[in-house]
Amino acid sequence: MSTEQVNYADVEEEIYSTLPSLDADELEPIANHLKIEVPDIKKGKKVELQKLILRYLSSKEVEELEDSGVSLFLAIKDIIDNFCEDSVNKTLNSSQTKKEHFENSNHEKTFLPNENLMLHKLKNFKINGSIGYAGQKDKLTYSSLAYQIKNSKIEGFSSHEICAGVIKAISPDNPLRTYLESKPDLNVESLIKIMRSHFKEKDATSLFNELANTSQSVSESSQEFVIRLMSLRQKILTMSEEEDCQYDLDLVQKRFLHAVLTGLRSNNIRNDLRPSLKTKNVISDEYLLQLVNLAVADESEHLDKVSHRKKEVGINAITRESANKEIDPLLNEIKDLKCHVQELSLIRNDVDELKKAFYRSNIPSHSHSSTQNVNRCPNCTIQNIRCFNHCYSCGSRSHFKNDCPHVKQDEKNE
Repeated sequence: MSTEQVNYADVEEEIYSTLPSLDADELEPIANHLKIEVPDIKKGKKVELQKLILRYLSSKEVEELEDSGVSLFLAIKDIIDNFCEDSVNKTLNSSQTKKEHFENSNHEKTFLPNENLMLHKLKNFKINGSIGYAGQKDKLTYSSLAYQIKNSKIEGFSSHEICAGVIKAISPDNPLRTYLESKPDLNVESLIKIMRSHFKEKDATSLFNELANTSQSVSESSQEFVIRLMSLRQKILTMSEEEDCQYDLDLVQKRFLHAVLTGLRSNNIRNDLRPSLKTKNVISDEYLLQLVNLAVADESEHLDKVSHRKKEVGINAITRESANKEIDPLLNEIKDLKCHVQELSLIRNDVDELKKAFYRSNIPSHSHSSTQNVNRCPNCTIQNIRCFNHCYSCGSRSHFKNDCPHVKQDEKNE
């Protein structure tokens, strides 16, 4: 029994509810399996054995186990199931004995209960897992639910029992459960259609297109990619049966093999698989997975060898760098000298600027004022601008200072 598919809380509840109905002969094997010491006074007593078993299952010793006692409850469940099978076999044997007795006595044949019906009386149909919303983690998927419903039909459960088991597996806070509980004349066919809509499953055509366009993701191994395509292929075939639009098995298989060949990321793996995938012979899923494993192993070995060569090249590069370490100090000294030369040139420029400023500050003020008086006419002196195209003395534009009549007149008067 797969522990991943078992609802442990349901198993524990079932065991606690079943223990009171067991006899002393059935409780003793459970106590022996749990290694419970039963005093001689309490042996063969149903109530005493029940107390010892329940006290042990609720003790801290069980809670402190690595799996919190899950393995113990599963083992007890297997023992109880064996009791049920033994009782069914006894019932069938007694029925067969009665049948032979009536046949030998030339009596009419009586109705013999079916083995599956006897199992149903001992154990009701139950869905392993819980049904939540579409895409919810730790909940059943549509494919898992459809698989359990299909097996329940084979085992002979009635439509009413299957519908009741599915409804009980739906989370109580889900509105779907309320709807199904109040829906009259609910059968398995309509239930499957409702659950398919609830899980937002795609139709067969959409799944076929998805199969054709699927590629391997970065975080996905080649084996996981191939198994995902296998699951998608089976989903297409199942959906096509439910939709009454049969996809040909050969067509789906060819598209599946083509998707494997074109969807793998590694060119080397594709080249290894191409001869086998392009052949006309039928390839089983087991043989395909074996080929993928071999191709992946070869590719991993190739990558290991290539990475080893890259490490050697890196080591050679490191040795060259160590050889160049002797030249690096000299280069650094040259760079430092260049920096010092640039600093000296900047200092020299600053000294030149200081010299120029010093010379300007030592020029006599009267010479500066006389220069201004010589180079400016009265109007330009007032406006504080230089005279360019007129006389410096009178300001006339018809002549310059050398031809100014006012200057000549002043010289005669002197």
